[in-house]
Amino acid sequence: MPDIEPRRPGPRLAPIERPVGLIQRLMVWYFRLRFGRVMSALRVVYPRIPGFTFGHLSLVRFAQVGLSLEPVLRHRVELRVSARNRCGFCGDLSKAMALLEGHDERLLDTANEPLDSPLYDARTRAALAYVDEVLRDHDAQQPTFDALRAHFEERQIMEIVWLTAFTNYHNMMARPLGLSSDGFCELVRPQREPLEVGVSSRR
Repeated sequence: MPDIEPRRPGPRLAPIERPVGLIQRLMVWYFRLRFGRVMSALRVVYPRIPGFTFGHLSLVRFAQVGLSLEPVLRHRVELRVSARNRCGFCGDLSKAMALLEGHDERLLDTANEPLDSPLYDARTRAALAYVDEVLRDHDAQQPTFDALRAHFEERQIMEIVWLTAFTNYHNMMARPLGLSSDGFCELVRPQREPLEVGVSSRR
């Protein structure tokens, strides 16, 4: 399976250090306060298309708090998509946000295991099989979709479909722009007793 790609020399568009607009200034302030560094997308993407900022952040917020999927499964979908697309920027940021939510790092690290891994229950396996097939074929076969139906309600199926596409969208911006890991995981990795690794946890 592909690993998250190594750090690249730098972005293909020069970073813009001065934020544009109140929302971007607040985001820069938050990242500096919380992490001691600014997310590279805030210096490469957002300043060049400032009208994109509010709408995009609304979708990011929805992905964080608006889905009914259990949080660990949500993060596993995000991390698996980024791993398949070899997007170090998105993989690092997604994992860092999950660590900030208090999730066990070992649960997150199982996101890219083979589908027959004993660490997955049938529910998780069905969701990640969908991710793999869509990223490989840009489509899902009926048996793959039927497996989703066996384990998820229709709203949750739609959430998996949307989250896969939304994470892929992030990857397809970050990689061509040369954005690589900002190293947030190393900054937020919690010092806590690990939870039991196994089936997905629910809210």
